[in-house]
Amino acid sequence: MPAQLSQHDAHLHHLLLLDAEISADDVEALARSRYPHAGWLDAETIALDQDVMLTGPWELPAGVAAQIRAPGWATQVVMILCPQERTGPVPPELRGLDAIADAYPYATPGGRELETLQFGRACARRLAGALHLAGTAVTIEPDPDESIDLTVYASRFLRADQARALLPGAVADAEARRSWSLSLPVKTGHVQVIAGVHPIPPIVLSNFEWSQLSLRGYEVRWHPPELMIGRELGPRERELRTEVAATIEQIAGRIATLTEGVAVDDDGFLVDVS
Repeated sequence: MPAQLSQHDAHLHHLLLLDAEISADDVEALARSRYPHAGWLDAETIALDQDVMLTGPWELPAGVAAQIRAPGWATQVVMILCPQERTGPVPPELRGLDAIADAYPYATPGGRELETLQFGRACARRLAGALHLAGTAVTIEPDPDESIDLTVYASRFLRADQARALLPGAVADAEARRSWSLSLPVKTGHVQVIAGVHPIPPIVLSNFEWSQLSLRGYEVRWHPPELMIGRELGPRERELRTEVAATIEQIAGRIATLTEGVAVDDDGFLVDVS
């Protein structure tokens, strides 16, 4: 890492906090997944969009880490440079629903700033990192396992009967000429596979020639029991979710193999399910 993060910059900018295992290449790969024209301006700075950049990673000194109350594992940081765009206060009925909005209750981020912060939070989730919000004591540490749903994108159409052959125990929910839905019971809740035409490919697929054709999407989604929705999960429930995540990856892998497709998570990042 070329230099240390200063206390001034730590106060002024939003920060992506990372552990020692993450490299600049890891961050670049995620940037290119979301921003098609992302590119390096110099050895430390990657441009995402007009006036939106990431710079680093920089070493996180102990004093600065204490100042921003960084998690103990955080050893490096990527600064997020973007214009400040604020809207009005958070409406009372929306308070407590989003950590980014709650951090700025009287001047909620909007526009490019909000889009960039949402991307930063997605990066933190994928890289098991955290997002520190400028000018606040708020550090968002998303659960890297909280979003386990996947979508397989491919140009090939998989019929419902072919999918049922791949998924023993699956039952049909609905079927039409160009779409179908299957459900598969799991240890907790059920997994639903929904097939249909996806006319707009995610940005991460822009380099795949077949994505410009008639694109099929196969969504593999977990429907947990109602008692597990909207609250923090306990240790046993997290174990069950991990088991379901493995099942979802297995299903997505089978579909990707048969359709010669690729899997993408809900944050728009590629996932290896081979």
